[in-house]
Amino acid sequence: MDPIPAKIKEHFFTGVEPPNLSRDYDAIGFDADHCFVKYNVKNFTLLFIRLTLRALHDELGYPDEILDFDCSEDSLDFDLIQNSSLFDIDNGTLLKLGEDKEVLSALKGRNFLSKEEMIEIYGGPVPRYNKYQWPIM
Repeated sequence: MDPIPAKIKEHFFTGVEPPNLSRDYDAIGFDADHCFVKYNVKNFTLLFIRLTLRALHDELGYPDEILDFDCSEDSLDFDLIQNSSLFDIDNGTLLKLGEDKEVLSALKGRNFLSKEEMIEIYGGPVPRYNKYQWPIM
């Protein structure tokens, strides 16, 4: 069942095929102008990666090779990218955090760090990323 009433679709999608929100998208949320939208999260993530690479090249002068980065679905770990991950710029690692700021996994480049490597960077016996504060009070 499509959650958009036919009258609304006729008004906003005159002359074009309207989307089927139940079938075409994966997540619902509010965008920057507070419109109620439903995103296809995987495609949105791929678009965001491509736009970021383009901005790094065009606006910050990164070399042309950055545009050759393989951001195909087969080359990326979407579980890590889309699920509570953040970038530790000080150590150059992408982190997946659990409860109480525990570092569950860490990625440096395209290599996952071992438990020992995570403890070396973030302390132990349980590695924690203590710089992370959310929400900011």
